Formats: sequence, C-alpha cells, structure tokens
Amino acid sequence: MIVGYFLAASSFTLVAGSLGDLFGRRRLFAVGAAVYTAGTLASAFSHHILLLDAARVLSGIGSAGVMASGGALLAATFTGAARSRAFASVGTAVGIGLATGPTLAGTMVDALDWRATFLVFATVGSLILLCTVFVPESRAAVRPRVDYAGATTFVGGLALTLFAVTQGSKRAGSPRPPCCHWPPVPRCSSPSYG
Repeated sequence: MIVGYFLAASSFTLVAGSLGDLFGRRRLFAVGAAVYTAGTLASAFSHHILLLDAARVLSGIGSAGVMASGGALLAATFTGAARSRAFASVGTAVGIGLATGPTLAGTMVDALDWRATFLVFATVGSLILLCTVFVPESRAAVRPRVDYAGATTFVGGLALTLFAVTQGSKRAGSPRPPCCHWPPVPRCSSPSYG
C-alpha cells in the first residue's frame, strides 16, 4: 500500500510537470488535488486490500500533480526575496512533515481509526482544492510537446526498479544450489575415487 503510493507519486511527478507546462499549472494542481482527494476517500471506504492498494496508487498520482505544479506555481507567483521566503516556508513545512508526519499519523490511527485518518486527509485535500480558485493560472511560454513514449518508458522503468528493490527479496528464490546446505546431505559429500 505504501509502496504503491510512493511509486505512483515518484513516477508521475515528472510527467505531471510537463502536463502543467502544457495545460496550465493551476489546472493541473486542481486536478491533482481532486484525484488525491478521490483516492483518499476511496481508501477510507475500501473493503478489500486490492481496492485499497488501487486507491492509494490513485492518491499517489494525484499528489504528483500537486507536488509538480505547486513548486512551479510558487516560482511563477513570487519574485525576488518573496520567492525565496515562499520556498523556504515550503521547505520548512516539508521538513516538519517528514519529521513528525509518521508519528502524527500513527497517533491519529490509534486515537480514531485508519478509515477516519483517511477521511482527515481527504478533508485536507478538499480544502486545498477549494483554495485553488485564488491561485492565478500559469503555463510555460512555449508549449512543450508531450513525449508519451518517453513518459511511458520512464514510468514503467521506475516502477520495475522500485518493485525490484522493495519486493525482490520476498519473491526471489535462493541462489544457492541444493547441495550447499549445512550440514551437508549425503549426496553432497565428496565422491570417493578408490
């Protein structure tokens, strides 16, 4: 479940950035927030592990849109010292989130329930989506061409790499031949040449 979320978020961030340049960063930010919220709501109401996994992947795709477009919107909205302060604030918030997020999420799960915790995150996603109406639209001066084959190859390659790193040790068999057990079995003993 966690791997699916981070895999989707990391795989689609680059693609989301290109789509934001093409179709508008505020629009993609709003779409990302909506997809994240929908995936989180679906997670809260999932009654099967496969549905929960699919919902978390959907949330990861949505968060890729938010992350990729958020930084681009800040860069387009602020200039000079104000831009530095804006990025410093975001960096501070991300640092605090990384340091305290797992503890706070675990506390919420213990105090409420894992479904209620997803509902809290969905509420935050809804608030982010509502606030996008106050953000000015921004897009690249030159509309880039989307490299669909390259994006598919990138996402597929990264997905396979992360799958190998996270699941390889669980799914791979032992590379040792069967006669290398300790203590040695009789068929593995040295042959006699006498």
